[in-house]
Amino acid sequence: MGRYVSSSPRFKRFLPIRLRFIILLLIMAGIGHKLMSHVRKHLDSSGSQEQSQPQPQPQPQPQFQPQQQHQAPLHPTPDGSNAHRSHTWTLSSDVIPLNQGGTYPRLCRLSDGSLLCVVTRVIEGMHVLKVSRSTDNGRSFAPYSEITRGRGDVDNGFLLEVPVPGQGPTVLAAFRNHARGPDGKPTHFRITVCNSTDGGRTWRFASQAAQQSAAASNGMGLWEPFMRLTSTPDGVPYVQLTYSGELAKNDQETFAVDSFDGGVTWTKDPKCLRCHHHTENLRDGMQGIAKTWDASTGREALVMVFETTRRRPHFSLEYVVSYDDGQSWGERGVVYVPRGDKRNAGSPQIAACKGGKLAVVFMTDEDVEEKKWPARAAVKAVFADGVNQGKIRWSEHPVLIHPAPAHWPGVLCTAEDEVMAVYEQHGKPLGRLLHVQ
Repeated sequence: MGRYVSSSPRFKRFLPIRLRFIILLLIMAGIGHKLMSHVRKHLDSSGSQEQSQPQPQPQPQPQFQPQQQHQAPLHPTPDGSNAHRSHTWTLSSDVIPLNQGGTYPRLCRLSDGSLLCVVTRVIEGMHVLKVSRSTDNGRSFAPYSEITRGRGDVDNGFLLEVPVPGQGPTVLAAFRNHARGPDGKPTHFRITVCNSTDGGRTWRFASQAAQQSAAASNGMGLWEPFMRLTSTPDGVPYVQLTYSGELAKNDQETFAVDSFDGGVTWTKDPKCLRCHHHTENLRDGMQGIAKTWDASTGREALVMVFETTRRRPHFSLEYVVSYDDGQSWGERGVVYVPRGDKRNAGSPQIAACKGGKLAVVFMTDEDVEEKKWPARAAVKAVFADGVNQGKIRWSEHPVLIHPAPAHWPGVLCTAEDEVMAVYEQHGKPLGRLLHVQ
């Protein structure tokens, strides 16, 4: 036992130093362990707090959506322009008087470059078809001539210049010309044609393109003639006149007759141009037709626009396309459906410009508080870049041409990148230009 009590002097010196070093290491290890435990507890506590907070959910990435044909178009853009694909249509601030007075204006370009505009005026109880002329591409118009006047229902004038063998260009004027009885009700319905061989200066009666008695038709009438120049597959030119024919108060079709002698005679049996199904009662009417081509194939195409009562009894706008010069037509598509409940869009006309752009003007009461169609209608326009695979993508945002009340618009291309919209407002026929930027 004695050897464990005593030791050499060297060992006695070494032992305290070594013990102190070991004790120091143990103390440092203990402190480090406590520090690591504290840190670990802090980190665990922080992680727990972070996990208890609501985390933001990952947001879906925006994806490209192709432009769709909207049946409920949006509001017009505030600056009065219409952005459609790469083109923007801008309304000129200039309002151009077309005549001293009148309604239902329609434009026609002659081969000499001048423009004629026909309107209906009521003068001392007489319905008068007046013509004005522009020699500066629609920037101004001056009174020019009178086609006819009558105490019956003379209205819906439409002009077209056509070639006539053996003479110079002839201008045709088609219009409704209904006789009335003492009670003011129609007794006979007519689509009458007059012609001019001096550029619209003087006029004479040419023919009745279509007619029927009110008694035989049970009061159903003929309305809104439209004309276009076309040719047979053999290249023989002829005039096609289309009009709206009532079948019932809630049923109407577009009919066509043809003339091969410059509007002197017409085919006797009208053909239904684009009939809806016989089980449907739709009031199709106020048609306009424009010639263009299909961008996908280069084939010539006709586009017809018209008002219809698919949202019965309220009006909206539809279109059809033909690749055989109107002998047959494709499925219907939507041009415009007005916003809001029980609102209307009607009285369309169409123009096809040289570059393939299409413009449709129409009336709508979608913006007014008072529902009074068509008295409280405004005039607007939509556009398209053309036909592609039989379909047309019309612009979503209509351009406001003139606020209510404005009525019975027409349209004509005055340049490849410009159209002129014409309409009546408070008994004054007016015009405004729209440009592509």
